[in-house]
Amino acid sequence: MVTTRHALLFCIAAIVAACSSSTSPSANGEKSPSNAGNGDKVDLTGTYDLSTFTFDSADGGSWTASTDANNTATLTLTSGAYTLGSTGALTQNIGNTHGSYTATDTSSAAQRGTIVLYDSVAAKTQNATYAYANNTLTVTIPNGGGSGNTIVTAWAKQ
Repeated sequence: MVTTRHALLFCIAAIVAACSSSTSPSANGEKSPSNAGNGDKVDLTGTYDLSTFTFDSADGGSWTASTDANNTATLTLTSGAYTLGSTGALTQNIGNTHGSYTATDTSSAAQRGTIVLYDSVAAKTQNATYAYANNTLTVTIPNGGGSGNTIVTAWAKQ
């Protein structure tokens, strides 16, 4: 026989389970990439290692920086904040900085959208796009470095 007390405990347990689900928004209303829809704020929380860094210049030239034991970069995202660290030759291209970000889903069918990065060290805002698939975050920065250049980075989630 189910008593009122049992029913109440069951309801509380169901509410706790629902709130702890990965489909629930974070405390600030952001959703995980897989659960976000067009117009939703996206929580990209995690630590990512740089996989590739590509620089496409406006004049048609491009180059790619590779990672190895001496040349690394790590991007740590929390809800709304980021820290970027790099070593070796990548320090010249990526640097070490921190700031805030806002990611917004712009597609109903894919995990992609816009991301606005504010670099607290340089006091600069950068508008970019992101795509998230298979635990890889790809960020494309148009006009990165100025003069119409594009920077594309791919980050593997740890």
